[in-house]
Amino acid sequence: MRKRIQAPQSNQTINQMKLAHLQLHDSMKNKRTLIANLKDGSIHYTLFTGWANYGTGCSLGDLQVGYKHGSVLPLDNARELSVEEWRGYVIDIMNSDSTYEVVHIVPNKVSF
Repeated sequence: MRKRIQAPQSNQTINQMKLAHLQLHDSMKNKRTLIANLKDGSIHYTLFTGWANYGTGCSLGDLQVGYKHGSVLPLDNARELSVEEWRGYVIDIMNSDSTYEVVHIVPNKVSF
């Protein structure tokens, strides 16, 4: 059984949370937004055009992850990383083994 992702600074196992919200662009500066959510023990990715809160949905295949080194976006936490470490791992994959690069990391928590 795979280890579930742990909430930051807590030992409590969680079933739903936003793991990453990344603003990307390719060599032609085409903007995309990649969001990774944890839902009921599985990681779900959403990719869409632009950097707004909405956009046209895109296929994850558009990212061409793995075209250089054979990497894949993780679907679990097999490496048993914290949320911050897992997010860094995804960013490393995007920057080193896809046609897009991470330009900005949108904070997961908003405070007023």
